[in-house]
Amino acid sequence: MGQSSKSCSLFDVTFEPGFTYAWVSIGGNDFFEMACSMDVNRLTSVQQSIEQVLADLQFLSANTKIILTGYAVPKGPLTWHPSPACSSITALEPLNAAVKRAAQAWGATFVDVSESMGGNTTHWSQTDFFRDSIHLNAAGYTQLWSTPALQEAFQCVLSNARAAGILISFLMLGFAVL
Repeated sequence: MGQSSKSCSLFDVTFEPGFTYAWVSIGGNDFFEMACSMDVNRLTSVQQSIEQVLADLQFLSANTKIILTGYAVPKGPLTWHPSPACSSITALEPLNAAVKRAAQAWGATFVDVSESMGGNTTHWSQTDFFRDSIHLNAAGYTQLWSTPALQEAFQCVLSNARAAGILISFLMLGFAVL
């Protein structure tokens, strides 16, 4: 800590004063390049790469709260990948675990979004949230950012009193229009 890695020089990043959050979702390409391997050494390598990015972010803005998300269960088998391991419904679990360990190692917040698109260990995610087998579309990102855990991590959750006040305002506006 205290020094930036070479990867920082690849970006011209300036954090404005008051910038409080950074969302990071990385590791997928590295994981797919290693054929969705569950080999501990390879997963450790992915984790270390993620940790280097976290170190760079902390170097650039020490007061920024870093939030990492893993990956949602895909909408179906990743048939584009030649490795049969990548077509399993649980293929991304080792990657999500590596992302979580990296977050914990650097004091970042990890939000598990694996089931946010309706999938789980026995069912694929809903197809209407994806632009391809793994990347989210606009509806998918709307669903992702609407998950309570991610809302809470970014402190976006409205208090019940404030939500009730907003609802009453909308109802009053609705009555006024009628």
